[in-house]
Amino acid sequence: MVTIEAKPTVEACPKCGATLKAGAEACATCGLAAARMATFKSERDTAVSEVARAAWDAVLESWTDEARHEALFRLIAERGEYGWAAGRYRDEAKQRPGDAIAAKQMERIRRAIEATLAVSATAREKPGASPYKGVMAMMGVLVVVVIVGLFYVFIKSHTGGDDPPPPPPRPMSPAPRVR
Repeated sequence: MVTIEAKPTVEACPKCGATLKAGAEACATCGLAAARMATFKSERDTAVSEVARAAWDAVLESWTDEARHEALFRLIAERGEYGWAAGRYRDEAKQRPGDAIAAKQMERIRRAIEATLAVSATAREKPGASPYKGVMAMMGVLVVVVIVGLFYVFIKSHTGGDDPPPPPPRPMSPAPRVR
């Protein structure tokens, strides 16, 4: 009897687009668990605005219409929904191998994300710079003052302080002799 093995089916991860083999427990690229993939796929569209989803549907209706791609880009730029749109274009690029429109739009979104990150980035502090440098200096001065004060109190208590030394004892005169 000859058994025929079924070829493992290959599908794409809904999060990163990496190729998955059937039976994989998670995506080898992004780590999304296989059990969460269906949920992730259904939730990714609910995380964006209805307006953006409608604009995407309009793009799909007329893929070669640049004005629709432009309108979608403006919407996602206003709302910061770059990741969602990049995922949609990535999926379309897989379904349309060699499509220049999908590649162009993904590159445009990538540049927009980089520009957004560059504009919102904060300057790094110089290595070795401490934001608490002044506080640490004050703490050091305070410690020195406390040590000097304790040393002063210690010396004062062992020398008798400002009180003059007691007069030396007077020699005792001999007691009168009684006769």
